[in-house]
Amino acid sequence: MIEMSQLSKTFRGGRGIFDITLSIEKGEVFGYLGPNGSGKSTTIRCLMGFLRPDQGTVRISDRDPWTQAKTLHQIIGYLPGDVALPENMTGSQFLGWMRRLREPANPLWSGRLLDRFDLKPEPLIRHMSKGTRQKLALVAAFAHDPDILILDEPTSGLDPLMQQTFIQWLREERDRGKTILLSSHQFAEVDRTCHRVGFLKEGRLVAKDSIQHLRQQVRQVFEIRLSNPADLRALPGPDCEVVKVDDWTATITVHGSVDPLLKRLAAISVHSLREQTEELENTFLELYRHDEGEVEA
Repeated sequence: MIEMSQLSKTFRGGRGIFDITLSIEKGEVFGYLGPNGSGKSTTIRCLMGFLRPDQGTVRISDRDPWTQAKTLHQIIGYLPGDVALPENMTGSQFLGWMRRLREPANPLWSGRLLDRFDLKPEPLIRHMSKGTRQKLALVAAFAHDPDILILDEPTSGLDPLMQQTFIQWLREERDRGKTILLSSHQFAEVDRTCHRVGFLKEGRLVAKDSIQHLRQQVRQVFEIRLSNPADLRALPGPDCEVVKVDDWTATITVHGSVDPLLKRLAAISVHSLREQTEELENTFLELYRHDEGEVEA
């Protein structure tokens, strides 16, 4: 559904994207990840036809985004990373304007979106909070029920409850067969929605992997508070490492399955066990910092 072959776009100072080759199948959710400035938004702007590549090709649904952008925008739901909305419009006026730019939207579908994201679009956009503006942009991106979703940091500005609402919505869209490219720093979004992920480093796609394989490799961090500090000696093993000890609390890292650790914990007295979620960007940097080649699964 989305094809990039040796895609490159270079800016002054040598920044940009270089030789990106990637295929996203129909019905697949692909997480597009990397540090700030790594080229995620540049790739997306090439996909949307906003930037013309210096070399390489891009095809979406077998069309060229640069020469056939108007047609493609009818089947794509796009959310930019930096949402800029016309502040002198009301949210309702903006949604109506967007509907006129695309094929007519189903009023029932639009109403369902407004209810789902708890959005009241009547106020002027300039009076809306950042989170409400983000919800308005999400509703606008989904309102024509597109087959393809290209989303750049979609939960930026949303409160935790609305982030969960978005993740559930995205899972439902995935189950309906939508093709989704998701640029995100949020591990929960990627872990709960994506089939595969790709990681950009300095404009190059240095790794691709399935989310299942990634789960097996990601370092998990646990904070364990013991009832008896003498039990600390039972924690280390070939599968984990104690990285910090504070009184009766130990912070440990686990690679792979947590089952051996849990079996050791069952033999001692544990007061509490808490998992610490690492930033996905840091996890990937750890996984691939020594690997400039491409990994596939």
